Amino acid sequence: MDFNKKVDFFDTVKPGDIITFRGETVLGKIIRWATMSNYNHSALYIGNQEIIEALSNGIVISDINERLDNSKEEVYIDRVKNFDTSKTDALIEYAKTFLNTKYDWIGLLGILTKYSVRRLGLDKWITFWGRNRIEDQRKLWCSEYVGLVFKKFGIVFVPEDTSYLTPNEIHDSSEIANIQF
Repeated sequence: MDFNKKVDFFDTVKPGDIITFRGETVLGKIIRWATMSNYNHSALYIGNQEIIEALSNGIVISDINERLDNSKEEVYIDRVKNFDTSKTDALIEYAKTFLNTKYDWIGLLGILTKYSVRRLGLDKWITFWGRNRIEDQRKLWCSEYVGLVFKKFGIVFVPEDTSYLTPNEIHDSSEIANIQF
């Protein structure tokens, strides 16, 4: 991201915003293909140029500058429309209680399987029997983590099915305002 765009980003982003990514890694491309979406990662902006996110090594706090400086990754700001901003500090503190939670590789495989079956038109013949994954907090993937944090504060991004939440479903949710910068 060029310098001026980065300045615009930091002038616009607020703690509690969701940062949605479109990366060009192999895994990112697989996630986008399988889920038929434009985005492959989501994180929570916590202020001080930091995000909290679920990565392969678990839930961690990361310096967002590393992501912004990656010219092969597009970054979007998603803001929850009706979130009581007086609860932002509590939201961030709750999000931090998940630090060091392991990444849910099995859950990611499940979501890729579910959406691949749908993408290939096999969902009429194959029923996907998944448990309600968003209730299991022992291991989490990125959008599942973001969804779980906001659910605690009464925000549900996809009311009809929260068991396999994708970055695209958060970004396109009626609960979200996509912020331009």
